Amino acid sequence: VCFMSEYKDRSYPENERYFNRELYMILVLEGRSEILLNGEFIVIEPDMLLVHGANYLTDHLYSSPDIKFITLSISESMRTDDSYLTQITAILLLTAYEAQIIRNELEVLMRLLNIKHQFLFRRIQAACNALFLDIADFLSRKTIIKKEVSRKDHVLQEFHALVTRNFREEHFVSFYADKLAISEQYLAR
Repeated sequence: VCFMSEYKDRSYPENERYFNRELYMILVLEGRSEILLNGEFIVIEPDMLLVHGANYLTDHLYSSPDIKFITLSISESMRTDDSYLTQITAILLLTAYEAQIIRNELEVLMRLLNIKHQFLFRRIQAACNALFLDIADFLSRKTIIKKEVSRKDHVLQEFHALVTRNFREEHFVSFYADKLAISEQYLAR
């Protein structure tokens, strides 16, 4: 599920508490929100992206009346069983450029979910992969300074390294496979 929402669209009362079963990504476009995730106080504002896994107890404490955000929720059936993303909470402060790229990709997902297409699942999967790869790319360029790395931060760092390595390997193989195919076609002539 991917949708844009604002304060008037709320389907829950203030101080609502629920136990979610999905992976959530929330990009705040305007306004401010305060929540508790498993008791941890979190504030999200414009150009901030909140990512958190399934099975979090969520308390909505406050949303400003001008709040506007895009939410991506990925259900259990769409994820792999060993996904590191189900174990993390991350708040990313994005530059205006990065926030616009993430917003564009979320808007593509919103449009995809409203069309009928024979290969819709694969298109949605590809769009989600592009989104997560861009997030990993943005994060890999940022320097996080901490004296002690928490377990969650360590898992997130491992995820970045894995995604970046996977991306490079996949593109390296497909680049040379394309070159080989072109060479074979040329030689066949």
